[in-house]
Amino acid sequence: MINHLMTGLMHATVIEDGMKPGAAMPALQTFLWFVAAPIALFVGISVIVIISSADRRKSYSSGDLTRID
Repeated sequence: MINHLMTGLMHATVIEDGMKPGAAMPALQTFLWFVAAPIALFVGISVIVIISSADRRKSYSSGDLTRID
């Protein structure tokens, strides 16, 4: 198992021909892309779903309680 783990780590650190790694991302940009953006998307989608599926309240009279819409 350790041999398999070490082999995987060695392959992860090897730069193959034609690979050109870009500049490192600053910490703030990394946080925005990988933490803040997914949370904002989740909250935004959740709000849209809650608003679109919310029941529309109507004023009911006592006779309307036995009727199913």
